[in-house]
Amino acid sequence: APDTAPPAVPTGLAAVAAPRSSVKLSWDPNTTDPDLQGYLVYRQVLGQVHALVDAPVSDARFIDTDPVRLPCAYAVTSIDEAGNESARTLVGFSFQPEDPERRSDS
Repeated sequence: APDTAPPAVPTGLAAVAAPRSSVKLSWDPNTTDPDLQGYLVYRQVLGQVHALVDAPVSDARFIDTDPVRLPCAYAVTSIDEAGNESARTLVGFSFQPEDPERRSDS
């Protein structure tokens, strides 16, 4: 019978600002699906969803080296060898505005 069951949804997704204006994503590795092919990574901005990878990544981490300066959400899915994709797990992200230097005139 064909495999139509999607793998488990990734858990523990986190997004943190990293050096050189990049964003580092990490999540918990999938240990439940032996036929796991990897993970797909997406970015959602202003209602538009863009895939950030052309092929599944095998490691439970990803660095967005060309992030947007708008509030956005990142999503990760699991995909198995048969091409079944899990539901998305989402995390919101926005760069913190850099504090202007506070100068006192007194």
